[in-house]
Amino acid sequence: GIVDRVDPRAVLGLSSLAWAGAMGWQAAARSFSDVLASRFLLGFAQAFTNPASYTALGKLYAPEKRASAFGVYSSGVYIGGGVAALSILLIETLGWRGINSVAAAIGAAVAIGAFLVLPSLPPSGAKAAGASSDDSAGTSAAPSAGTSAGTSEMREAESDSSIDSTRETDALAQIEASKDAILPVLEGLQELFATPSIRWLLLGSGLRFMAGFCIGVWIVPFYREAFPAEIGVRFALLKASVNGIAGAASAAGGGFLTDKLSQAEPRTPQWLPAAGCVLAIPFWLGTLYADSLELSLAALFVEYLVAECWFGPTIASLQKAAPPGAQGLAQGVFSMLTLAGNLAPAFVGYLVQYSDIQLPEALSYTVPFLYISSALAFLVAGEKLVAQPQRQS
Repeated sequence: GIVDRVDPRAVLGLSSLAWAGAMGWQAAARSFSDVLASRFLLGFAQAFTNPASYTALGKLYAPEKRASAFGVYSSGVYIGGGVAALSILLIETLGWRGINSVAAAIGAAVAIGAFLVLPSLPPSGAKAAGASSDDSAGTSAAPSAGTSAGTSEMREAESDSSIDSTRETDALAQIEASKDAILPVLEGLQELFATPSIRWLLLGSGLRFMAGFCIGVWIVPFYREAFPAEIGVRFALLKASVNGIAGAASAAGGGFLTDKLSQAEPRTPQWLPAAGCVLAIPFWLGTLYADSLELSLAALFVEYLVAECWFGPTIASLQKAAPPGAQGLAQGVFSMLTLAGNLAPAFVGYLVQYSDIQLPEALSYTVPFLYISSALAFLVAGEKLVAQPQRQS
């Protein structure tokens, strides 16, 4: 919830610099302890990035354009996944230390650029108080300007002193108003989980993370087992296109489509992720049971294209459902669902290791089950959100 209390621009810039530094530390590592500590710092710093980014975008874009903004932002996850798939080729040229050094330099440059380019973004609770302060300061300044004309220096000094006193009083009032408007973390969590629409959105998101992580963790082991002779540079390039092109297009397209259709149907931000889950199932099964690597990757491409449309609509829905003083906290809880998402791949590994179930069979049951469960949760969230009193955005 820190981004609800301070300028998210500062959180974004500092956390990005921290994880860029962690990448540089990893590049210079001389022992396993160095690598472990740098990865710990990397994970810690990156944990602040998504809540700060989503909160900043929510302040920069009007509600009717937020899903598009969130979709474009989340497309970076898939572009990054595509670049990661190409790391096999990059390591041969730069080495793993060189790749980490390049990532650190780019990250630091982007962090500094974002801090310089983005406008100041006050906490949610400070907006109204800030406006009130500006109005009262303008009101008090106007008479002092009028009375100062033709008066003595003594009266000018008294007027300036009065203005300073008024501004000090307004500043204190603004701080107190901000404290009252921004929910404490525990109180904010209680309010978040007391809201039915948020509970269902988080449930649907957690299940959707589980499905996505099952695919992300086990897809390469599946291909190594199913097509062992064809895993190489060509596979890396094709896999990169699946992640970078299909995933990014779906994420960005899902946001744009949500903003376009939600004016006519307010449940579009929940219906679209649900539809993506259901439509992805046959293509996922096609990925697992295709006769060739090319057909399997083609099915996986379409699976990504229909399934990865959920980030933008879901984040927009969370910001709509959450109180203004706890929107950053809601994004933080959403990001923490990735921890729950890791349980599903572990379960698949357990099935493969300790039962007679083979990997394709395990994936053919778990991923569709998680997709269907997520779709149902999103549909219920849509009904709950429509029935919920509208909050001020």
